[in-house]
This record gives sequence, C-alpha cells and structure tokens, in this order.
Amino acid sequence: CEPEVHAFLTVTRDEALAAADRIDARRHSLAKAYRHTMDWLDAIPDSELRRIYMLRYMMGKSWQQVANALGNTASSDAVQIRAKRFLQKN
Repeated sequence: CEPEVHAFLTVTRDEALAAADRIDARRHSLAKAYRHTMDWLDAIPDSELRRIYMLRYMMGKSWQQVANALGNTASSDAVQIRAKRFLQKN
C-alpha cells in the first residue's frame, strides 16, 4: 500500500470570491455557446444530419459509433464525408 498524500491550499476570502466570479463567467459563456450550438443544430433541415452532429460533437462519439447508431449500412467514412459536405455547402 502506498501512503496517502494530503495537500492543503489556503486562499483568502477575496481570492475565493474572485475564483467564484471566474467560474460563474465561464459557466455563463458555456451556456451561451451551448444554446447557440443547439440553435444551429435545430436549423439543420435533415434529421439524420442533426443526429450525426449531435452524436459526434455534442456526445463525443467516434465516427464509427455514429455510423453504428444510425443503424444503416453507411461506413464511418461515409458518415464523416456526409457531415463534411454539409458544412462545405452551408
């Protein structure tokens, strides 16, 4: 067994409040980016393309996992090419 190591960090009240403000600002920025992304996804007319982007970029699935989730015979390369072509056209 390895010994446990405990480290303690002391911060002032002002430092803690400043850190909390930075976290709140970052949370707000991420929420805004998420809403913007969801609006963009909702505007895609093709439901399968919306699903491709949701699985790949919002859920972090690999291209192979995306292809498998679609349940059709498309390869991961075909799914990736379809997504890329949509971006190139729009």
